[in-house]
Amino acid sequence: MENVKMKEVLLRAVRAKHEAKMAEALANISVYDHSVGIGEHSDLVEAVESQVDKYVHALEMVEGVNMILGEEE
Repeated sequence: MENVKMKEVLLRAVRAKHEAKMAEALANISVYDHSVGIGEHSDLVEAVESQVDKYVHALEMVEGVNMILGEEE
């Protein structure tokens, strides 16, 4: 019984970590959308694409954890 609970705790921690990564990627995209930081990113399309890639990967991880936990939406 203890192992099952530990598994859930660890999986929920993984999910939280990747939900935070999703929020971070969206925040970065928002910054690019408001034209802040242009001097540091001459290729904004590539910078935004990188954030979208991070968001999608994190989303897949969250969905995977949800499937393992049986919490699919």
